[in-house]
Amino acid sequence: MLLLNLMATPIIELILGEQWLPAVPYLEILAFQGISISLEGVNYNAIASIGRSKSLFQATIIKRCVSVVLLVEGMYLGGIKGILWGMTLSSYFICLYNSALVHKYIGYSLTKQFFDLLPIIATNILTYFLTYLLLINIDSFSYNIYLIVLITYIILYFLISIIFKISVLNNLKEFIVKLKQ
Repeated sequence: MLLLNLMATPIIELILGEQWLPAVPYLEILAFQGISISLEGVNYNAIASIGRSKSLFQATIIKRCVSVVLLVEGMYLGGIKGILWGMTLSSYFICLYNSALVHKYIGYSLTKQFFDLLPIIATNILTYFLTYLLLINIDSFSYNIYLIVLITYIILYFLISIIFKISVLNNLKEFIVKLKQ
């Protein structure tokens, strides 16, 4: 999702055309929201898999009420951007709430979840900022430049993953082997 944030301009221009470029900031905000949505789903499904549907229903009501408050507050504070930031904050709140439910019903503490994800989070943030530094120091933009940025991001991600000893390469290799079968 951080790569989507960096590549929002060429993606919108390529897919929707130049007239849609004012929508770039919206896609950038939504890309930050997307980070939490995947974690939110994993934790939700972990609770659902142990048959706690009543707790999930009650939690969903609480989460949606908080989400509505954040959306309305965002709307009043910042129009469409405020709504998008409200959605983003809401997604992180829901992710945190689901993580708390996982702790309650499965015993997987919030701190353990955080520290298990920390190398992945650090890898993504470091890759994002290094690529962002490259991007802001480029004077002219073309699709070739964005292709270079994309390749740089991927290479940096794999190199930093190796440094943090994240098994990205092994996971990728296993995925490719499964695809061939």
